[in-house]
Amino acid sequence: TREVIETLRSYGVTIFGYDPLLSEEDVRHEFDVSLLTDPSFAAPFDGLILVVPHRPFLLLSLDQLTSWMTSPPVLVDVQGIHLKQASSSNDLIYHCL
Repeated sequence: TREVIETLRSYGVTIFGYDPLLSEEDVRHEFDVSLLTDPSFAAPFDGLILVVPHRPFLLLSLDQLTSWMTSPPVLVDVQGIHLKQASSSNDLIYHCL
């Protein structure tokens, strides 16, 4: 994850973190990014990278995630949490690793 963050930064991407299970100190120490307490307050984003399948992320609908992004929404879903839903979405740019 740190390598992905550094690569994105090298392209001038501003990175924010969101994980309701981690403290701001943990996120800043582990990933050197600012922690958002609620992504909807900082939206819209150009894209989202969904890395871990923590329960709070499993509860987020694809519609909710795309509402936080500019158009066309770009979602990189490392664990494939939304693979089935994304296959029926016409305007979503979706990548599963």
